[in-house]
Amino acid sequence: MLGKLLKYDFRALNRIMLPLQGGVLLASIVGCILLRLGMEGFANSTSSSMYSYDSASAFPLTEMLSLASTMMAWGLLTLAYASFWVTLFLAGKHYHQSFHRDEGYLTFTLPVTATQNLLSKTVSGSTWLLINMLILMLAAFLVPSFGFVEEGFSYIIGAVNEAYTFMGNAFGAIVALELIVLCLLGVLTSLLQVYLSLTIGAVIAKTHKVLAGIGIYIAIYVVIQIIVWIALSFFVFLMAEFFTQSSFEESWFSIAQLIILPTLAFLAAFVTGSFFYTKHLIENKLNLD
Repeated sequence: MLGKLLKYDFRALNRIMLPLQGGVLLASIVGCILLRLGMEGFANSTSSSMYSYDSASAFPLTEMLSLASTMMAWGLLTLAYASFWVTLFLAGKHYHQSFHRDEGYLTFTLPVTATQNLLSKTVSGSTWLLINMLILMLAAFLVPSFGFVEEGFSYIIGAVNEAYTFMGNAFGAIVALELIVLCLLGVLTSLLQVYLSLTIGAVIAKTHKVLAGIGIYIAIYVVIQIIVWIALSFFVFLMAEFFTQSSFEESWFSIAQLIILPTLAFLAAFVTGSFFYTKHLIENKLNLD
């Protein structure tokens, strides 16, 4: 039954996520092309003394076009990177409609447990968040390739070679694996924070449940940021001690572990706690009336 539930959730999300992510990818590509055209136009205008107007003080037409294309490029790229929050919002909207709106009556009549229902929403939502992150990573690689007229592609090749060399090192491979897990936990944290906030809002508020959920989300976000800043401040004081070690390779690896491992533990605890507390609220506290 879980497979059928996953199929339903993916089908419901695909209708809105496929056009969104396709638009994000297209906007990233178009933005990078415009950025390159703007850079080329600027390079051409600086190497030429020809102007579109007779007055020497007139602004060059080529520079105007270059500025316009560059502004459009960064605007499109900004919208692309803002799409993560749009994707998160749409996943939260699907969750809210499935549990807290009229569709919730149908949801709770299905022969599935609350764990299966919540797991299905988590898998489908986090999958689309990961797809969005992959598209944004692709855009991050396209920017130097298109943005720099001559050295963009060689810059990417050099970065890939450095990453390959880094991962070939034993320390680098461990850190790379930890960063992948950190990324997955980060996505789950963002999604389950939304699910938890909306569920608490639906439980404690008789009216304006969505607004209550937004307020709780902001409160949780602020608390997490305070914890992160306190932890980072603590790590800064410890870094000097590790840099005094004889081996720089072991030193940076120790610092990486000092930062990554507590972060992994915190995110894993938050994901686990959020999932099971949301499940508890759905089973025992949620009232659709």
